[in-house]
Amino acid sequence: PQIIFATDSIYYAYTPIGVWKTNSAGKNWTQLNQNTSVGFYGGYFNITTTGGVAIHQDNHLFWSSDGGTFTDVTPPNGLDYYNYGANFSLNPQNGHFFINTAQGLESSTNFGQSWELFNDSLYFITRLGFHPSGRIIGYSWLSQLLVSDDNGVSWTPNPLPENPAVSAIRI
Repeated sequence: PQIIFATDSIYYAYTPIGVWKTNSAGKNWTQLNQNTSVGFYGGYFNITTTGGVAIHQDNHLFWSSDGGTFTDVTPPNGLDYYNYGANFSLNPQNGHFFINTAQGLESSTNFGQSWELFNDSLYFITRLGFHPSGRIIGYSWLSQLLVSDDNGVSWTPNPLPENPAVSAIRI
């Protein structure tokens, strides 16, 4: 399972049978999605500081404010996982979604209710990390780290050594 630590005692786990939460540092777990039609296997998982859960799976993005009831909030342009990775990132402080699609880097500031295409030349961003200050750091398969200090409106490229192997960005 994928496990995310929200605090010293609150953890979330994403398993093949659902989303689980503990308030006791792992001693007792509660399944959050007992009454949902969303199946769980593979995919990507993230949470907000308020307990919202986002899951990317099978070319769909699902959002739940409580971790139990999920809504499909896939961008209207769709996801192209097999060609572009369709990696999504969720800013844990404000719930701002970013996802790369075949059209470019898309963003939602309202938990997927509406989407904005930032820039059709940013489709190559494959990983994103968020700093509590608001800085966003992205990695592109063009061997660059891209930095944004204005919530993704503009990006400053920072070249990396040739052929770095970046699989995740955690801040």
